[in-house]
Amino acid sequence: FHPRAISDPMVHAQEGWHLELENVEDPLTYKGVVYNEMKGVYSSPDSLLQREAQQSIFPDNAYGVDSGGDPVDIPNLSFEQFAEFHAKFYHPANSRIFFAGDDDVAERLEIMAEYLGDFEASPESKPGP
Repeated sequence: FHPRAISDPMVHAQEGWHLELENVEDPLTYKGVVYNEMKGVYSSPDSLLQREAQQSIFPDNAYGVDSGGDPVDIPNLSFEQFAEFHAKFYHPANSRIFFAGDDDVAERLEIMAEYLGDFEASPESKPGP
């Protein structure tokens, strides 16, 4: 819940997208881990067909959305937009936490309360029923 990517714009630039100049006479080119991965995904006819099918079947939920985004749109994502998205959707209110084992339940809940106590209510997050 506390990745460096939401506090350090350089992580966003490396992982998401940035511009590079190989040689002075060359044009600037987009680079970035996510950008390059999604370019690969969008170059595959099978992936494009699957994307269209997913968007048609699931137009109103997360299953219809690419995890990395469309390479055409990725450079439009600012660090601020990324951080806002993370704050909205990567919040404990959107999680389900499961435990297994025969340890002490009260102790387990105390540990969770210590960790989750750092978070305020998130009106943007919508926990399920």
